[in-house]
Amino acid sequence: GLSFNKYTAPFDLDLSSDQSRIAICGSDSTARIIDLHSGQTLASIKNKETWFYCLSFFKHDPNQLALGSFNNKVYTWDTHSQNLNLRG
Repeated sequence: GLSFNKYTAPFDLDLSSDQSRIAICGSDSTARIIDLHSGQTLASIKNKETWFYCLSFFKHDPNQLALGSFNNKVYTWDTHSQNLNLRG
């Protein structure tokens, strides 16, 4: 099953359109992609400025996510390249 360390409170999660992955962000300032079949973390990224509080997979690409942060910024994250880009 999915687990968090005792210092992490999950803020948001999203299921990929193919239902093979879940994206989770929480109070440890990290967003994670987890394979639902194996339970393995496939990718993770930490925001050094603030916490991510919401996220969503792109509808047609389970390797791309939109992330919202507590500093009112929106990012896109490419999990293959690990690029985190500020939008707007």
